[in-house]
Formats: sequence, C-alpha cells, structure tokens
Amino acid sequence: MSATASIRLKSVTVRYGAVTALDDVTLAVAPAAVTALVGMNGAGKSTLFGAITGRLRPRRGRVEVLGGAPDAARRAGRVAVMPQSDGVDPDFPLTVADVIAQGRYGRLGVTRRLRAADRDAVADALARVQLSDLANRPIGALSGGQRRRVFVARALAQQADVLLLDEPYAGVDVVSERLIADVLADLAAAGATVLVSTHDLATLPDRADRVVLLARRLVADGPPDEVLAPEVLSRAFGLPRDTDPASDTDLTRDADPGETRA
Repeated sequence: MSATASIRLKSVTVRYGAVTALDDVTLAVAPAAVTALVGMNGAGKSTLFGAITGRLRPRRGRVEVLGGAPDAARRAGRVAVMPQSDGVDPDFPLTVADVIAQGRYGRLGVTRRLRAADRDAVADALARVQLSDLANRPIGALSGGQRRRVFVARALAQQADVLLLDEPYAGVDVVSERLIADVLADLAAAGATVLVSTHDLATLPDRADRVVLLARRLVADGPPDEVLAPEVLSRAFGLPRDTDPASDTDLTRDADPGETRA
C-alpha cells in the first residue's frame, strides 16, 4: 500500500451477526485526491465508513487513519464526516451559521463559545458553498440542495485532514451538485483526503480522481475510466456483460444491516 496513504485497511472483515458486510478488504486512500466509493446498497460502503471512523470494529484485519487508531483521529478532530442523513430537526430554531458552527465544537472549551478563529472558519465555509447571504436563515427554510451545501460547509468548518461524505449529491439541484463537486476538488488540491460515497456513476469521471468499487469485497480500484467500464461494473452488480450499469444513475438494491438506502 502507498506510503503516503492517510487511510489504510488491511484484510478488514466486518460482520453483523451472521452477515458479512465487508470481506477481506485491503485498501489505501491517499491525500490530495477525490476518491469515490461506489457499489449497490449492501455493498459495504457505509460499513467501510464506520470502520474508518472507528464506530465499527473489524472482526479481522486492521484500520489506520493518519498513522494511528481511527477513533483517535476522530476525537482529535482530524476526520470530518458528512452523514447521509443530516440529523437536524428542520423545526428546531437553528440558523445556517449555527449548524456550520457545529463543525468547530471539537475545538471549543466547555463554554462552547466561538472565538475569532472559529467565526472566521464558519465565514469561510459559508463563502465556499455560496451561502453567506443565508447565514442567519433558519435551516428549515432552505431547499434540499441548500441544506446539503450547509452540511458540506459544516464538514469544511472543521478543517479536518480527512473528509468522509456519504451521498453528498443525493437529492440536490444541478447548481448545488456542481458547487459541491468543485469545493471537494479544491479541498483535494489543497492536500485533503476526500472519500465520497455515491450511487451516481454517470458524472464520476468529472468528479473523482479514483474510484473504488465494492461488492462487500474490493472488486476494482483505479481511474474512473477503468473502474467504470461496463465489464467491470457488471461483475459487481451481477448483470450480463452487455449491460451498462453506469447508464442507471440510481443503482440501489435492498440494504444489509450496515447500509442505509440513498
């Protein structure tokens, strides 16, 4: 595996009872690139994220993040996670800036008071996702695409070395989709490790430097044009070789216990 990798999995197997969600996965994810994680529901994508954050313990194998234990990197604020479900009640009186400021909580003291550096980080994240003019708007008043941009901004405000984003493009408008993709590309260019789980294969050649294809095991790993070739995708999705799975942008199946439906 690459000596510069910030995320390393070595022969990782994760099980939920009798169900194997990840089977003997060895993977290294390097910084300064956007890596896309693809596969049908039940392929192990959410499980892989759980192993990287330390939320899930492998039955076998080893996971390292930034040279140490995954939960240590997370506690140190060096790993930012954007979950598929934002978990914020739209009726709760939180503004856009309030939600983004949550990305700074790991850096605050017991008073939870934002300092100048924290306010600057929130302002910068707002500007990156082009929501500065909506900073004081209630989060529940935003469109779906705007809300996804807010939660990307929350991850940005954390200023972490590793960003894990679970379906950041799900349910967003074209403008938000392009904006989020550009922000992630800029972060990678600045040296961050960006790992994005997605079902949308059609636009991946423009969004990712590398694609990792899972079907509970590692099926393929490489440049988008190689991994997204019909014959490679067909092996993972169990389709006839003359079928092109990339023509379907919502490749979802029944999920196993480690996966949530997009």
